[in-house]
Amino acid sequence: MSVQVERELLNGTPALTFQMTSLSDVGKVLFLGDLHWDHPQCDRRALKRVLDEAVSEGYWIALLGDTFCAMQVTGDKRGSKESVRAEHQRNDYLTALIDTAVEWFKPYAANLWLVLHGNHETSVLKHHNVDLVRHFVGGLGTEALAPGYSSYAMLRLRRQSQRSTVPLWLAHGHGGGGPVTKGVIQAQRRAVTFPDARIVVSGHIHNSYLWRMNSIVSCRTGACTRRSRSITWCRPSRMNLRTVVVGGTWSVVVGR
Repeated sequence: MSVQVERELLNGTPALTFQMTSLSDVGKVLFLGDLHWDHPQCDRRALKRVLDEAVSEGYWIALLGDTFCAMQVTGDKRGSKESVRAEHQRNDYLTALIDTAVEWFKPYAANLWLVLHGNHETSVLKHHNVDLVRHFVGGLGTEALAPGYSSYAMLRLRRQSQRSTVPLWLAHGHGGGGPVTKGVIQAQRRAVTFPDARIVVSGHIHNSYLWRMNSIVSCRTGACTRRSRSITWCRPSRMNLRTVVVGGTWSVVVGR
């Protein structure tokens, strides 16, 4: 039997609730970041292949920011005529980005869960007063949420009398990746800043890895109890399929 999924907003926190009936049932979420979809160097054929596969296999999709490149606006010193597609060479450049993106992503709208802002969308909002993400989501007519640059989120498992919840911290990311650390140092920092998250997913630096770490937390009022907690830190690459599979053991599966 297929898994029933409900999209919810719990006290302002996005949540996916998976209603399962057997131990073989799994819930699937695909995280994609830094698509820079409108840039000529975006490999749209590869992206389409990944998204088509995700929809056919019942994945929910979360976009982690910088879905748009949007660097050809007036006054952007990073802009280059070589970095704009022919269909976007219009006076209403930002409108062209939104309209073409809505049309391209329509086949995946029903599976879209979250669309975060990245630094590129945030820059456009700051300097040109246009919220690309909210216009994009609104144009798709989907129930997807746009929670901002970062957000907690919940994956909830319901199987008969069993109840489990995995809190996530999702963020576009910031700072440089570093030639040696590749951004892994941010995992240590965010483990302290967001101690309730079991899984942290971020993008921005265009590196890809999955890393587990253990932490010690105290609990119980009046008594300090030590217990280990595993935190999974994930940076999805732009084209690789990275999935969090929610099943009977709440395991994390990487790749295909």
